[in-house]
Amino acid sequence: MKPYCEQHKFAVYVRLARLYFPEGTSEDHIDRAAFELETNAAAAIKMNRDPTVRGVCLDRARLAKAAQDMRAAMLDWLANHGPQSVSPTSIRD
Repeated sequence: MKPYCEQHKFAVYVRLARLYFPEGTSEDHIDRAAFELETNAAAAIKMNRDPTVRGVCLDRARLAKAAQDMRAAMLDWLANHGPQSVSPTSIRD
């Protein structure tokens, strides 16, 4: 289904997927997210089905800076709010 807009109502259709996280601390997962952004974002863009998206070029230096900034913001959030735990049974497909 394609997203649609009707007056001021928005609907976005998303295919739900289950996410699996390996063992590790919240800090480990934040480090992994920063790594994935810096390392794999450009490749993910090139694999997109939309040719317009595939044509986007990312500046590697700016992407590295964005990954560092994201990591810092996530660690700051974690320090201020603490890790949130979610029971696997509370997540439904």
